[in-house]
Amino acid sequence: MNQSIELKERGYVELDTLADAYGEQSQILARLGKFQEALVFDEKAYAEVERLASVGYTFAQKELPTYQVNRGCLYLRMGRINEAERLLREAGERVRPGRRMYRVFAKRALDEIEQWREKAGPAQYQLDWRWVERYRALAAFDSYWWWTPTGLRFYPLFGKASVAYPGTF
Repeated sequence: MNQSIELKERGYVELDTLADAYGEQSQILARLGKFQEALVFDEKAYAEVERLASVGYTFAQKELPTYQVNRGCLYLRMGRINEAERLLREAGERVRPGRRMYRVFAKRALDEIEQWREKAGPAQYQLDWRWVERYRALAAFDSYWWWTPTGLRFYPLFGKASVAYPGTF
């Protein structure tokens, strides 16, 4: 992907493909959890589409909403909920019919925001809200309960067990 971007930056391919490459790289990095790097490529993609749209490239003007949906989804993963919601609402209805999958992406992201609001209430957005309850349940599990009747006592700081006699630790 990086080689493809380098070639496109040098102008070896069609004019409108550089923004696509930046956008795809942004999505790849976001899926890998590298959100800051993904944001850099997202900004490059959006700037390129805006540049093409401002000089009258009509295809770029029609594609702007799809890049807004991508940015909104990225902001959601980064915890920037208010910005994400604004972008997704603005762009969702302006996505051209040939790219209706982006409407689906926007709707799913907006649904996720609504689910979070229902679950969390007015609290600050928590990135791990989807799985934190499951984690807490797993972390609270006492896996040593069955050893209690044997008289073994564990020293968590030292990682060793010994027989516990009255008055000894």
